Formats: sequence, C-alpha cells, structure tokens
Amino acid sequence: LDFSLFFLNMQFIFGRTCLAIAYLGSLCEAMRSMHGIRSGHLECSSAVRRAPAAPKETLEEEEQGENWNLIVIVNGYNAQSGSTTELLAANLCEASYGAEKKSLIVVLESNIGSGSVEPVEAQGLRGAKEINRLVQQNRQHGRIFSGYSLVGHSLGGLVARVIAVHVDLTPRVFVSLFTPHAGVGTFVAKRVMPPLLSITGIDKGAVKETLEQVSNKSVLVRLAQGEYLKAFTSFEKRVLYGSPADWLVDFGSAILTQINELQPSASGMEIDDEYPLLHIRSFKQPPSACDDDTVRCTVLNSILRQATIERVQVDWSIYRPEKHSQKDMTPAESWELTRHLATQLGSSFALPRGSKCSVSADYCASGLECRRELCQAKLLRTEDCAGDSREVCEYLIVAINDILERFTVIVTSSGGGGHLVAAKNLQETLLEQADVDFEDLESVLNSQGHVLTAEAKAQAEAAIQHVRGGKPPLEMLDLMESECTTVFGVALGDWMSEQWNRRQRAGDIAGLKQLVAQQPWT
Repeated sequence: LDFSLFFLNMQFIFGRTCLAIAYLGSLCEAMRSMHGIRSGHLECSSAVRRAPAAPKETLEEEEQGENWNLIVIVNGYNAQSGSTTELLAANLCEASYGAEKKSLIVVLESNIGSGSVEPVEAQGLRGAKEINRLVQQNRQHGRIFSGYSLVGHSLGGLVARVIAVHVDLTPRVFVSLFTPHAGVGTFVAKRVMPPLLSITGIDKGAVKETLEQVSNKSVLVRLAQGEYLKAFTSFEKRVLYGSPADWLVDFGSAILTQINELQPSASGMEIDDEYPLLHIRSFKQPPSACDDDTVRCTVLNSILRQATIERVQVDWSIYRPEKHSQKDMTPAESWELTRHLATQLGSSFALPRGSKCSVSADYCASGLECRRELCQAKLLRTEDCAGDSREVCEYLIVAINDILERFTVIVTSSGGGGHLVAAKNLQETLLEQADVDFEDLESVLNSQGHVLTAEAKAQAEAAIQHVRGGKPPLEMLDLMESECTTVFGVALGDWMSEQWNRRQRAGDIAGLKQLVAQQPWT
C-alpha cells in the first residue's frame, strides 16, 4: 500500500509537471501510458445492435452474407487505447447503424502504442496483414466483404497509403484527417517536437522520416510514386481533410495544395451551411503545380498529375488552435465532423434511440425525436386516431408507446459468486423477449393500423424500426467496471474482482470470509 501511494503521488507530480509545459500535453500522456496494451479490435457493425464490441468466434445470421463494406480506421502517431480513432469509430458506428449498406467498422490495433511511432512503411505492412487476416477470418464465418475504405488520422493517413498496396479488396474511399502528406510546416512540428522526442526516445523513426528534407531519402516522396501512387489512385474517391488552424499539421500539407491558393472566396469553393460550427467547405479544383525543388513540391507535382482529390477545409476558432483531432473538439464539433465524414463514406447519418442529441435535434433518426437531450421514440397521442374505433385506437396507442418507451437496467457485480452469470442470462432472456414483443407489435399494427391516421401509422412504423434496429432496450451495469471502484483516478474493479475469483477457485473459505469482513471499508 505504501508503495502504491508513493507511485500514485509520483504519477500525480509528473502529470502536473507535464501540464505546465503548454505544447507537451499529448507527449506526456504518451510517456505515462506507453506500456498500455489493448486486447482485441474495437469493432462495430451497422447491422448489429450490440456495438461497439469485441469480435466474436461465431457470427449471428444478420452478421453474415455477402457485399459487406469494410471501413478501417488507422491510428495516428503515438496512439493509445481510447484514442481519437476509437471515438471516431464509435461515433461513425452509432450514426450509421441504420444504413442500408452493411458495413463493419474496425480500428486497427497493429499500430497502437509503441507500434505507432515506428517508420510508416513498417506500420503499413503490419496493418495490411491485420486487415487481410480479419478478412479471411470473417470469410470463414460467413461474412464476405466486397470492398473496403480507409480512414487515417494524422500519421495514420500515411500508414493507410502503405496499407492500400497490400490489401486484396476493391478499394472504395480513401479519407485522411489532418495528415502530413507533404511534410509538416508548423513551428511545433518542426522546432519543438524533434528535440523533445530525441530526449525522451519515444520516436522510433516516424517523425524523423516525415521531417526529412532530401527528396531521394524522403518516405513522403516514395509514397507519391510507383506502387504507392498506383494504389492511392485506385480508390473510387479520395478525400483529404485539413484546417488552417491546426497546430500540428499545416493546411497545405494536409490537403495537398499550396496554402495561399485555397481561400473561402476562391472559385470552386463550396460552403455548406449544414455545418455552422466547423464551417466545412469542399474544394474540388486541382491547384497549380509547385515550382520549388523541395520534398513538398515533389510530392504535390507527382500526386496531382495522377489523382483527382476532393479537399475539405475544416475551420475551428482561431482562438482555439490546439486542436488536431476529434478528441480535441467539443462534442458538437465532433458530431459535425462525423456527419460530414459519414456522407463521404456513402453512409446515412441518423442517431439511434439513446444517443445524445443536445447538439442538434435534427440528428435523430426518422420516427425519433429529441427529448431530455436524448433521441427517443416519438409517442402517439389520442389525436392520432382516425375513424370511429376510438377505444381500439387508444388501446393500440398505449401498447405502442409502452414498448417504445420500455428500458431496463440490470445492476450487478463481477467477482465471486454466480450473480454476474445470472445477470447475463437474464439480459439474454429479456433481449429475446423484447424481440418477441416487437414482432407482436408489428403484427398488431399491420392488422389494426387503420384506426390511426396515415401519418401516425408511418411515424409508428419508423419508430419501431429504429428502436428495434438500434441499441437494445436494456443495459447491464457491472459495479466493478464503474466509477464506484475508481480511487484517486485508479480503476480497482478488476483487481478487486480477481481477489474474489482467486479465493473462490482455490476454495479458500477463510480468505473469502476475510474479504467479506473488509467490505464495509472497501
């Protein structure tokens, strides 16, 4: 205990010291958590209600079939578990759950932690192997992919361009978010990061090679030529996001243009009023060639001769220049970016029941409305009755509203005993019952729906579809994985559970009694 308190105290002091250095917030976080290891993909499916979730050994019937689209999200530099890519995957999955096209959204795990600071080509080869293995495993279980899209954040955009060479699937859409395609030109990236990374020893080659100024030694030039360029141009669509206010990756490099060519009033600029916070603008005109004998000009000239690129300018407040990813944005800004990205990937954008809608009530799916800052089913009223069958109509409205509003929370605790298993069994039973209730409700609505107005019946059908197809109307809360067991910022739930499990497996009755005696103060 004394050692643990000492460690926590030193971690706290080190953390405060890091925060005192303005430009090093993300670097210090990386130094503290470089040892973190993530097990299993963060995987979610637009056709599966329980998402995001770890991959399963078997696939349910609705998860099988052909013509699935694989969307792979590639981590940026020094990515950790819980990084911006996982936030992006969760948002995309939630926003596109009702899409007609079945998509599987996966965050790569081969370039996380120490694997995300190695040379770009090494990361790309590992990422491609991971994707090919994932495709093969899914094929064995009945899920066939007809194509794939890549979404790379920051350095992950460069890694994605290497991955594209080694994946044997039809390429659909390539997206990069604030990626240094032509190097980095910001003060922080060029002057502050290199000496600090040299001192800490964190970088294993990724930053060094993106800063290389000699063309025949630059990985950026290699990526703009040969098989890499051919793979890049093979995508049906290429979309590059950049921001003039990005503190790390300069705008011209992120969208492959000369920065002074792209202005809000420029010819070809499309300003979209649907994104009032980020002022997202699309630019489709190819910029002119670059005349200087530099790495940047070599990259620009090589790629722009071969590829048609859609450039997207994202503007956030100039007074908040520290942003570089979704994790740095406000929730409202993050959803705006997700919404635009979903359209680029050919997906619908509609939030299911239970999603936070305080950002915009318009984001809720058809048949849902924003109430108490959550997307919830639109409820029927007595005014929605049609004809003389008033009593039948009111009974039907009560039945529909009751099922649409139904939600159950199971509270349990892992560690010792069979109550967690019992809770999981109860959860499965209630989910099966919910499916039966929805089927019965749809049957009643088909036979008795004439007592409702046409508009009310359509609203009820949409609400049932999206509630049933969205998150299940049930959640299970394990206290050992909640904030209740977090002390001084340290999650102790898993450790506490293991104490019970270990003694129970060993038949240690005395040890179990000791844990029971300690419960009042734990």
